[in-house]
Amino acid sequence: MSIIMLRLEASLGLIMKWFGHRIYWPGCLMVYSVIFVLETGIHEDEFFDFLGNADLIMDAIGVFLCMLLTVLALFKPNEFDRRKDEISANLLKKTRFSSVGHRKSVPEDRGLAGTVIVSIKDYKIKVEGGKQVVFYNISVKIKGVVEKVRRTYYEFDQLYKTIRKSYPVEIFQYMSFPQFPIFSGMGLTLEQKTEALNDFIAELCCPEFMLEETLDFLNIKGPFREKLLEEHDDIVEAEKAVTVTEVEEIHYTGNNSFVGGNKISIFEKSTKTQSNLCIYFQVKLNILGIPSNKTQYEISWIAPSTTESSEVQRKYKDFASLNSILKRVLSPSILPKFPEKSYVRNLRKADSQAIEIRRRKLEKYMVHILNDPGFFCPELFEFIDCKIDINSLLERVSNVEYELCGPVGWEGELDGASSYIIYVMTFAKFYNQEKTAEWSVKRTFKDFEYMNNFLLKRLKSPQFIRYMQIHKHKVTDWPRLPSKHPESLSNPNDIEICRSEIESYMDELCMVPGISSAYAFKGFIDDPDNHF
Repeated sequence: MSIIMLRLEASLGLIMKWFGHRIYWPGCLMVYSVIFVLETGIHEDEFFDFLGNADLIMDAIGVFLCMLLTVLALFKPNEFDRRKDEISANLLKKTRFSSVGHRKSVPEDRGLAGTVIVSIKDYKIKVEGGKQVVFYNISVKIKGVVEKVRRTYYEFDQLYKTIRKSYPVEIFQYMSFPQFPIFSGMGLTLEQKTEALNDFIAELCCPEFMLEETLDFLNIKGPFREKLLEEHDDIVEAEKAVTVTEVEEIHYTGNNSFVGGNKISIFEKSTKTQSNLCIYFQVKLNILGIPSNKTQYEISWIAPSTTESSEVQRKYKDFASLNSILKRVLSPSILPKFPEKSYVRNLRKADSQAIEIRRRKLEKYMVHILNDPGFFCPELFEFIDCKIDINSLLERVSNVEYELCGPVGWEGELDGASSYIIYVMTFAKFYNQEKTAEWSVKRTFKDFEYMNNFLLKRLKSPQFIRYMQIHKHKVTDWPRLPSKHPESLSNPNDIEICRSEIESYMDELCMVPGISSAYAFKGFIDDPDNHF
């Protein structure tokens, strides 16, 4: 019976709450207990001659086994289901109705994305530039409100290519995609083409496919769009975690470079903590005791320049409160990405893997704000029980300079209609005018945009302004990043223009006063050296 239920639960992607093993074995325990009591009543005279009664022995064994399996089912439910790659049952729950799970699930089980009902009703033919162009009329129904959108086959094709590039097979090994219909040479009628595209677009209504490009394609706007994007981010995190065991380091990519098609910035999604960038504080977060709904974190820190150190205990709500306080105190600057409470939404709160992911993100958050003078403030130091004078840290002089070595290169494939470009840069680091390191990194334009926006907001931080005044620095002109990057660079001349502008931007950025104190900049260039 256990084997049958295991196969059923595995095939449906279920976790055991109050169905399956968790209700079957307690029920069996009750039944066997009643039978055992009745048997002892029938064989009351023979009860003390226990070993001589086969019925009583079998009933006693049944009660014992049911009791054992009941304990396991109630307190160790994941022990029943060990897949070959150690997928967490609770993480699997979150993805079971996405492309990792069951494509044929009902819309109600696909979260918010399931409330988006998309269908193609008909088509319209127009003549443009002497050629016939077919526009497919898409009906987008959200909470009873229907919007009409017209799209061509070419636009469908571009959306599909964008989705495929957003999920590199090296990372999303379990991802499956809806089949995109190919019409060339098939001799299909317009009605058959419409039906094929209708099936394709209907299967895109899963959380992981609700990218910004998909929402633009369907013309979904407003607050509901933001909720869909938030759900999309949660699902993508869960699907990446499907291939990760609890003992593995969770990175966005194996080598911290960016895979073509990635639309997510390293500062938002990576959980890696770069210990060599911990100039002011070396920080470590540990989970105290057994992970539960009220997990306690221990913050251990040491300030290398003063040898001061301390350990404090905090709950998640304390971190969230600190984040809110810093937003107010350091306004209008922006803070690093904080792991919101919704990060483990739909996961069981006591799931050890989900809590470990949150721990790493909290640690990364604390390492960032404690190693950038733009975020130093009394509220932060009080949170970690630090008695060090803030001014003594702000007065530290950085003897580091960065230099962009040689021209910026690029990698990518051009397929005529579209392309995806990754920029390759080589940097050198100088300490007291002596070169200490040289290395190369790869970044997408999305990463440049995130870093540039973050650093611009950082300039307005009251603490960073104070830091610049202490060192008598002043930022007069901020380098200009190309304001808009073409989505498709199929022309080598266009690529060369963008490459040249990015090269000028990085050259100037390396010379901005105080840039060596910016943790975000050092993380972006992946500084491998710990000189300050």
